[in-house]
Amino acid sequence: MPEEFKITPINHHILSAYHAWMTENGAVIHLMVDAQQLDDDSFLHAYANEQHNLSLSVGGNAARELLIDHEGVSFNATFNKQQRVVFVPIGAIKGIVGWLNGGESGPVSFMLPPLDAFDIPEEKPKPEKEKSKPKLTVVK
Repeated sequence: MPEEFKITPINHHILSAYHAWMTENGAVIHLMVDAQQLDDDSFLHAYANEQHNLSLSVGGNAARELLIDHEGVSFNATFNKQQRVVFVPIGAIKGIVGWLNGGESGPVSFMLPPLDAFDIPEEKPKPEKEKSKPKLTVVK
């Protein structure tokens, strides 16, 4: 029996690459977050709009000690003059937006695929055809 094959989500790789490229080009960078996907006790709910969307600045000095991995994005930031540790699960991140040239240019954005977008359905084994006895026919 073949080993189970599972594709890991690509989202954190995309985020890392876009964040690095935007940082390299002096962009003002924001993560677009679905606040409904955050933990119920997250302080970030207070900053979401009526549609439960949240924009978090993660460029320059706004996000210190930024870490993007397969679980999510974490960083230190200041909210209402208070230092906070922020964690956003990877499934809550809808996309990344950057305004190049320090905000002088229009936005460049990338919306992330759903986490299960690359799941490969498990193949069911095909039932073996019943073997029948060979039939002989007389050919004249």
